[in-house]
Amino acid sequence: MGQAHQFWIPDLFGYMVVFLRFAGVISLMPGLSESYVNPQVRLWLAFTLALIATPLVSNLPPFPDQPGMFVGILVSEYCIGLFLGMIMRIMLSALDVAGAMIGFQMNLSNAFAEGVASSQQVALPGVFLGVIAVVLMFVMDLHAIILRGLLNSYNIFPAGLSLDFTAFSGDVSQILLDILQQSFILAIQIASPVIIVTLLIFFGGGVINRLVPQIQIFFVLQPLQIFIGFFALFATLHVLMPHFMSAFTNSLITFFHITV
Repeated sequence: MGQAHQFWIPDLFGYMVVFLRFAGVISLMPGLSESYVNPQVRLWLAFTLALIATPLVSNLPPFPDQPGMFVGILVSEYCIGLFLGMIMRIMLSALDVAGAMIGFQMNLSNAFAEGVASSQQVALPGVFLGVIAVVLMFVMDLHAIILRGLLNSYNIFPAGLSLDFTAFSGDVSQILLDILQQSFILAIQIASPVIIVTLLIFFGGGVINRLVPQIQIFFVLQPLQIFIGFFALFATLHVLMPHFMSAFTNSLITFFHITV
C-alpha cells in the first residue's frame, strides 16, 4: 500500500498543478461561473482540459520533498487561477458599470436583475449588455484564446516558483490598476451615446420649462426619456459591442502574450 501511495502521487502531481490553475480560472470565467451553471459541469470541464493541457506544459515543477511545499504549490496554483479569472471578470464588469450609467440616465436605476459579470443585482441595461457579451465570446471563439492564454500563463507565472507572492506583488498591482483603468474607460465609452442623448433631453426640457413654467415638463419627458434612451442604445449597439469585444480580446492577447 505504501509503495502504491509513493507511485501515484508523484506521477499525478503535474496534473494536479495544471488542474488547480484551470479550476481557479473556470470558477471565475465569464459564461461558466454563473450560478445557473452546475458546479459539476465546471469541475468536469476543468478535469478534462487539465488532462489535455498537462502534456503541453513543459516547465512543471518536480514533486516536492516536504509536505508543506506540496500544499503550498497547489494552493498558489489555485490562487493564480483565481487571479487570471478575475482579470476577465474586471473587464466584463465594464458592462455592469455602463449599464448602471445608462439605467440612471433612463430612470431605470431601480430595475435590477442578476448580472453576468458580478452575479449581483445590477441595472437591466447592464444585464442586457452582459448577456450579449457572453454570447459573442463563444460565437467569436474567444474561449480558444482564453485556453491559449492559460497555457502561456505558465511563462508569466511559472508553476512551483509562484510560492513567493512578494516577487510578483508589484507586477500584480500594476496589472490590476491597468485593467481597472481600461474597464472604467470602456464603460464610459459604451454608455456615452445614451448619456449624450439624455443630456440633450434635459437641456431641452430645461429650456421649455423656462418658457412654459405651467407645464410639469420633467414628468412629461419621462416616457420620452426612456424611449429615446432605448433607441440610442439599440441604434449604436452594432458599434458598441464590437468595440467592447475588440478591447476585451486585445486585453487578453496583451496580458497573456498571445501571438495571433
